[in-house]
Parts: sequence; C-alpha cells; structure tokens
Amino acid sequence: MKIFHTSNAVFKNLVQYIEGDPRFSGLKRRHRDLVTIWVRKEHRNLIRMHREGLRVPEPIGVLNNVLVMEYIGGADGPSPKIREVEVEEPQLVYDYLLYFLAVCWQRARLVHADFSPYNILWHDSSPLVIDVGQAVAIQHPRSREFLVRDIERLVTWATSQGLEVTTAEALYDILNTDPGELWAEEEE
Repeated sequence: MKIFHTSNAVFKNLVQYIEGDPRFSGLKRRHRDLVTIWVRKEHRNLIRMHREGLRVPEPIGVLNNVLVMEYIGGADGPSPKIREVEVEEPQLVYDYLLYFLAVCWQRARLVHADFSPYNILWHDSSPLVIDVGQAVAIQHPRSREFLVRDIERLVTWATSQGLEVTTAEALYDILNTDPGELWAEEEE
C-alpha cells in the first residue's frame, strides 16, 4: 500500500508530469488535488503496463490518496533495488529493460519518465519496474525528452555492467524494432 500524504507530500516538479497528459485535463493546482491526480495517474499507468504483460506491481485499487498494489518482496522485507545487487547476466537484464521501454512506447503508449536503477527492483532473479506515477502518455509535449532521458539512464547502468551499448542504438531499437525481437521470455 502506498499512502500519499496530502498535507506535506513533496513532489519535485509534479506538475510537469501531469500538465500536457491528455488523460488528466482540467488540472487544479491545489496540492491536495495534485496528490489525488498523481495517485490516480500511477494506478492507471500500472494498469496499462500490467495489461501489456510488463513486470510491474499488479495494481489492486485506488481511493483518494491511497494506492493499493501487489507487494514485491518476501517475508524478510521488500526486494532490493537493482543497483544494490550483483547482476550475473547483465545482457539479459538489459535486453528485458530495453524491451520494457519499447513496449511502454509502442503498445502502452507511455514513457516511464524516471527510469533508473532506483526504480527497478530485483525480484525472483528478474527486474521489476516500480514508481510509475510520473509516466506520461506519448502525446505529452515532453514525452520524447523523457524517453531519451530514460534511455540514457538505462545505457549508463548497462555500461557500468560492462556492456557496450549506445543511447542512439537503444533509441533506434525502442522506436523502430518490434519489442518481441528485443527480448523473448524463456519458456519454463
């Protein structure tokens, strides 16, 4: 459960992720209203991503400033962030994360807009993306800027893992390659 405090929540540049998103017109700038919109926005983004089969927490429900979603972790605590673990097969993880961004853009019609090792958990030996409240529809006026920033962060992570990838190649793949060609889930 994620509870957003309406009186003292701090959202850096919150409005830039809401204004311009056609799903949330008639924006009121009162903080309480922004928090309620933010919670609804995260819930709707989770639904879109989950519907496309992407690894995100399963959305359960939303009411005012409370978002209920699947718990990601075990009895001993939440799953660690990907930046906190040693990834044994970084190429496979990179391929999945590239696929994630491509499916978001091409099928869910979204851009995460804060894609980083802080917002990717390592759960059941696989990456799982969290914190999707700031994700914007591709019609948003800054969606391409946010997409490039997401890709740059993915490439930075990948190169820190010893992979030789570039932002230009990743951007081309996300925009022009069928996501199924970027990553195919192994049959169990």
